[in-house]
Amino acid sequence: MYKEDWVNWTPEKCKQKIHIWQKTKDTLLFDLLLCKYDKYLLKLSWEYQKRLRELELREIYHTAILGFNSALIRFKLSAPSTLIIAVIKAYVRREIENKFISKRTEGTSESLDLQEDNTLVNREDILDAYFIINSECLSNEERELILLRFDQRLSLHQISRKLMICESWVSDKLKAVLKKVRKKLEEDGT
Repeated sequence: MYKEDWVNWTPEKCKQKIHIWQKTKDTLLFDLLLCKYDKYLLKLSWEYQKRLRELELREIYHTAILGFNSALIRFKLSAPSTLIIAVIKAYVRREIENKFISKRTEGTSESLDLQEDNTLVNREDILDAYFIINSECLSNEERELILLRFDQRLSLHQISRKLMICESWVSDKLKAVLKKVRKKLEEDGT
């Protein structure tokens, strides 16, 4: 009889287990997945605890688990297994920032979700863009625009200067590209 290795999971095996969990919502499987990524969640929590000294690590870690749960729910089967960590990190960060940082910095420019041009960054758009950034659905121009905005985190003004084009064109084109990305994701069943 074949014995399953519960310790040395490859990213591909983790992806398969996540897909099974998405279908079954098996709590034991969730616990196994949590054990697999536990140290990573603790590391992320520790990084935030250094900035949010008034909060206990335990409280931040529990919030990280909620973000981990959201990541498992949203992870797309069509995404490469190498993106599992990126997905987890994005959702854990969003959960922690929503619970602790946005309340703490409400109304100030310190919010981590605020770009220097005062536009909010939608982390789901970033994540979804990475899923399809290399697909044939985007032109090279659209791909470059997404990478400049979300990977290099340039403001609209910085992008317009870099590309030597009008800032309003950058804004309009970025909105159109994100709309295209959302439509593609909806067509793929997400």
